[in-house]
Amino acid sequence: CIGLIDGLTIPLAVAAGLFALSLAPSTIMIACLAVAVGGAFTMGTGAFLEARKYEPAHSPSSSALIIGLSYFAGGNTVCFSFLIHDELIPAFRWAEGLSLLLLFVAGFLESSLHGKNPWIGGIRVTATAAVAASAAYFVAKLFA
Repeated sequence: CIGLIDGLTIPLAVAAGLFALSLAPSTIMIACLAVAVGGAFTMGTGAFLEARKYEPAHSPSSSALIIGLSYFAGGNTVCFSFLIHDELIPAFRWAEGLSLLLLFVAGFLESSLHGKNPWIGGIRVTATAAVAASAAYFVAKLFA
C-alpha cells in the first residue's frame, strides 16, 4: 500500500500547488505524470535496494516492481481527472475527490492488514494527504 499511498499523495500535492496558480489542466496533468514516473522509479529503486539488503527471503525485483507500479498507478489516478476534464476546477475537484477516497481505502486496508483500527488508519492517511495538498496550495498562493 505504501507505493499507492505515496503515489496518490505527492501528485495530489503537486496538482494542488499548480491548481493554486490557475495553470491549464493539461499542464497539471503533464507535471503529475512526470512526478508519477520519477516517484515510481525512485520508490522502486529504494524497494529493490532495501529488499536486497534487509529481506533476503523476498525477491528484490518483485518488491521494486510492486512498489514502483503502485506509485505509478496512484500518480496516474491524479493525472486521469486532468485528462478527461478541460476545465480547471472540475478537473481538480475530481482528482481531489478520487484521490482522497482511494487514500482512505488504502489506509483502511493497510491498517487492517497490520491489525490496527482500520477506520483510524483510513482517516490518518486521508488527513495527511489533505494537509499536504493544502500546504502546497497555500504555499503556491503565497508566492504567486
